Amino acid sequence: MDIKQTNLLDLLSKPNVQFRVPIFQRVYSWTERQAKELFDDILNSAKNNTNHFVGNFIYTLEPNSLNNLTRYSVVDGQQRLTTITIILLALSYYFEQNGSVDLSNQIRENYLLNNNGACKLMLTHLDRDTLAALVYKDVLPEDYSVRVKEIFDLYLGKFNNMNTAELVFNGLKNLEVIAIALTSEDNPQAVFESLNAKGMRLALGDMVKNLVLSDAQSDNLNTQYWQKFEEQIASITTKKLDISDLIVCWLTQTHDSVPITGEQEVYNIFKDYLREKYNNSLEAVFKELQVYCVKFVEDAVFRQDALDKANLWTTYRPNGLREGQKIFGS
Repeated sequence: MDIKQTNLLDLLSKPNVQFRVPIFQRVYSWTERQAKELFDDILNSAKNNTNHFVGNFIYTLEPNSLNNLTRYSVVDGQQRLTTITIILLALSYYFEQNGSVDLSNQIRENYLLNNNGACKLMLTHLDRDTLAALVYKDVLPEDYSVRVKEIFDLYLGKFNNMNTAELVFNGLKNLEVIAIALTSEDNPQAVFESLNAKGMRLALGDMVKNLVLSDAQSDNLNTQYWQKFEEQIASITTKKLDISDLIVCWLTQTHDSVPITGEQEVYNIFKDYLREKYNNSLEAVFKELQVYCVKFVEDAVFRQDALDKANLWTTYRPNGLREGQKIFGS
């Protein structure tokens, strides 16, 4: 394992390198609030001429190269990397539309495309085609990623003059990450779990997905189950929910008597349950979760009751108090 602090754009500008988001990572899910906060941070970095740290970026070398590309699989940091790539993409559009073709080409050639025309960043299948269409200036696919397009439009609309665009470009050059390059001797799953257990956690759904789909049957499990879970949860329009909500509600049925001090412990409970009841059979878990998911999505009363019970279980309440901050379904 090689760990060093480095400039993010320097990492992206390496020639003939492609960063690939594996299927067990979540789809792009940053909100407008998160996107706006990062934009403001980048602007302030440029105005103050200071570096801005954006977190960890963990990746591992893939064993096989393709078309003379060195390919890396992204273990952690894909959401930030995707957002920054979208900012660069929006900048390239803005510069080209406003006469700064050289700057536009500089961004495309250094940070978006390799010499052979391959994208520097390859997302999961739900987002990949949308990002590629924007990079290559093609027609968006019929089932395009709404989130990728929304954040792209958000950033493009923020460049209301050339001064702002140039400031953002300068601010992007100040972004720093802790780059963690794993070797064949490192276990990506163990590193992922270790970092998240030490306060750098992702959502419960991300950790479960990383666990259950880092498996020999990952392609089948992803296609037959996980993608459908994401689609079903996304169909709930009355409340913003994700797979974390689904999983914790499902676990609450059998584990609400288990004392915990916060939602971070739910992941370990899931792992124990997977091993003890299902003998680590991922398909058996998914089949049961699939039945629960249908009722969770279709029955609003059942869903709200499940969310209420999940919050009672996962929200830390010293001395038996029932008051606490909502975690799931908020």
